[in-house]
Amino acid sequence: MEHSNEERLTELETKVRNQQSEIDGLVGALSDLLAAHTVLHKDVRLCEFLKEYRDSDRKKAAQGGGIHVPASYFMARGEIFGRLLEQTADSIVFTQYWFRSVFRRREEKQIRALKKIRDAVQAKVDG
Repeated sequence: MEHSNEERLTELETKVRNQQSEIDGLVGALSDLLAAHTVLHKDVRLCEFLKEYRDSDRKKAAQGGGIHVPASYFMARGEIFGRLLEQTADSIVFTQYWFRSVFRRREEKQIRALKKIRDAVQAKVDG
């Protein structure tokens, strides 16, 4: 059964929207997991790796891509790595991770520690 061009376009738009929503969901989940990792291990090396991937892909895109890979591919990868870093820095993990305690001083200490980790992740975003 043949579909009209309009039907094909509608189907394509639906697929693109579905893929975009899946990508957005994955970016959100991965960024929260990455934020949780940095909090639990006090280690921002994974964010540094994402920053290096982002910068490398942006550089390849600016150079026009490769022989078999167009610049748009590298630009899209660089953007997704950048989004991951930005959403990791803005993750709710840093503001809702600590537990409430009867000792306000301990809670404030944890909040300061989380802010310090968030600032380290933000430094990776900023370059």
